[in-house]
Amino acid sequence: MMEAFSTDPSSSSAGISVTPTSSSTSQVIDISPGLQAPQTTPEEDWLRVELSSLPLISSRYMDFAVLASCGAVSCFIGTTRDSFHGKKVLRLEYEAYEPMALKEMRNLALLMREKWPQIGRVAIAHRVGIVPVGESSVVIAVSSVHRKDSLEAVQWCIDELKATVPVWKKEIYEDGSAWKANAECVGCRSSRGHGHGAHHATPPTSP
Repeated sequence: MMEAFSTDPSSSSAGISVTPTSSSTSQVIDISPGLQAPQTTPEEDWLRVELSSLPLISSRYMDFAVLASCGAVSCFIGTTRDSFHGKKVLRLEYEAYEPMALKEMRNLALLMREKWPQIGRVAIAHRVGIVPVGESSVVIAVSSVHRKDSLEAVQWCIDELKATVPVWKKEIYEDGSAWKANAECVGCRSSRGHGHGAHHATPPTSP
């Protein structure tokens, strides 16, 4: 895991282009032709929530979070490391119950605004599918009037995301593979019809 912080309010805020589709309940990210668009939620202009099988470009989310009235943008970037408890990790594989995951990610953003009213914009993105060593699996970018609020909000958000958002993680080692339960997840359940499961040991079944 690594963290990066930016406090440059002069950056562009147009890092993510969102275009309404024919449905009033969905939006798509404007990306290069031939690539699959990430799953997003239709939000107000202060929020972007996303699940994507494409590499997460952290600068997009940081640029989106920039707001003229805010003096700080704090960003957490979680990356795939090459080892776990002495085992060499080749890659991670993430699977999500997408409707609930997007809903819970949005709820986290709403709760952040209640806890830290000085927050400006929020972007939360999680990778699904294969994530090689060194690539990002989660990006959280938050802007605020003063740095203390966004720093605290980002820390709170990643902890809550790991504990409540139904995303399952599989670590692939040189000597085999195993589903890994997240030790930080409290009360996770394997059934996607009951409660929340973050990085749980049992992936959801296909519908």
